[in-house]
Amino acid sequence: MAEPQPIKDAHEEARRIRREAERRARDIVEDARKQSAATVAEARAAADGVLEDAKRLSDALAKSAEALTSEAERLVRDVQMAHRELLASLRLPGVAERDVPASRPRRPEDVFEPPDWIPGGR
Repeated sequence: MAEPQPIKDAHEEARRIRREAERRARDIVEDARKQSAATVAEARAAADGVLEDAKRLSDALAKSAEALTSEAERLVRDVQMAHRELLASLRLPGVAERDVPASRPRRPEDVFEPPDWIPGGR
């Protein structure tokens, strides 16, 4: 038995709607695929940029550390030299004689020489 025309029309309309829905679904899937590929590409580019920045920062920090280490070593050498000079300046005239055995009598001028600014000194 043949289908009445309204049913045939309804079936045809349903097939048309289904084809249109499938086409729109394919278009949406394709758009989503393109958009996700673009997003992944942007994320990769951003990650690569961050990696390059990190490498440059690491290099700069390594150079800074090297420079600071060098400066720290120089500072220690300078302080050691200043320390030696201060110790040498503390060796006042007569100190060596002061340290000789007590068998020899010592006089105050043998132990300490008055500074220039004291009247009668030197």
